[in-house]
Amino acid sequence: PSAAPGLAALELRALAPDARFGRLVFHAFQGLVVALGGEGQTPSVPLDPNHGTFVVARELYERGWDVLMRDEDTVTADGSGPVYTEVVNAIQHRAVSELAVFGYSHGGGSTHDLCERLEAFRATIGTFAIDFTSYVDGVQNDSDIDLDQETRKPPASGYHANHYQVGSLADFFLDGGPVSASFPAPTGLNVETIFWGAGAHHFIVDDFGQVRDFILLNLEARVSR
Repeated sequence: PSAAPGLAALELRALAPDARFGRLVFHAFQGLVVALGGEGQTPSVPLDPNHGTFVVARELYERGWDVLMRDEDTVTADGSGPVYTEVVNAIQHRAVSELAVFGYSHGGGSTHDLCERLEAFRATIGTFAIDFTSYVDGVQNDSDIDLDQETRKPPASGYHANHYQVGSLADFFLDGGPVSASFPAPTGLNVETIFWGAGAHHFIVDDFGQVRDFILLNLEARVSR
């Protein structure tokens, strides 16, 4: 079945006297949010408070967005895999037309790969826009041991947020880097240049409240529920 954007209501009423006891409003989602964790991070219940990507995703879910929280390896190096299949299904069968994709570490690399495949097959998928993307210390994800910075902007991204730090021996030199035309301008933010990010390393950069809030604020402004 297909769904079109709109509202439906379910009411609980008394027959006599006529009175409404409760009302639930249902709506078809227009937007879909995809959140991809870093290496070794998978969604869990209870949520690990140190998995910043999933903390943001849960907050969006609680605010009413349709959210997919996934292990980054459910997106392969060519962008295919279960996440791609779920996104295409949402576009083709649930009238989803607005996408947000964000990830940390290897999840940043998978964000790029997913968007690249969606753009490559756009003509066969349907109508959609990738309104928001984000990397937090993005690392390419061609394999579990890939250490290359992910500095390619996701294809077709309408707005790309980018936060990173400069790697050191303490974090095995894992880091992201500047991404062209990303925000905060110019080319994203090295959090170590700001007082709250001084001394940051790869394993905590996704946990700064300032980074999480930047993603939340700018995603909410650009992607419909």
